[in-house]
Amino acid sequence: WVARQLGLSVGAARTRVRVARALHDHLPRTLEAARSGEVGSEAASTLGRAATSDARRAVLADPEHGCNEAFLLDQARVLAVDDLRAVLRVWSHRADPESDERGFREAAEREHLTLSRLPDGYHLDGMLTVEHGQQLSTALAAVTPVPAASDMRSAAQRRAQALADLARTVLSTTRWVRVA
Repeated sequence: WVARQLGLSVGAARTRVRVARALHDHLPRTLEAARSGEVGSEAASTLGRAATSDARRAVLADPEHGCNEAFLLDQARVLAVDDLRAVLRVWSHRADPESDERGFREAAEREHLTLSRLPDGYHLDGMLTVEHGQQLSTALAAVTPVPAASDMRSAAQRRAQALADLARTVLSTTRWVRVA
């Protein structure tokens, strides 16, 4: 119903409903702050995604805990959404490290990389954990120069060159290469 009413995909609608339920059931202060315009909808949604386990919900609801809903709501009032997400990653791990570890294991199980030879090149396909994806993204950014005015390649084409440059750097500094 939500998907049809709002013109969303079913997946996007499920996410909105899940976040709305979390706000309603576990983050009443955040819900009120979003309704009053004290915090933006994206910040409220980000906080709503924090209530993902019983342990995390217990921390959020505990009035004595130093990192409860009130603390996170204060962070949402002063931080940009990307910075709030970074705070929530640390908070989530500390509030429920077991769930965080389980999530990492599940992500690692989905992680894969396929490099397939084609007649005119190679096709690269895969899925990385957040940590591995951030490492690769940072490494690619480090070897991708600012394009010259005459460089008409797309950002994707420059990233492909950066990946080849990373491979060349590793191969030039490695004593031996195992051929598969």
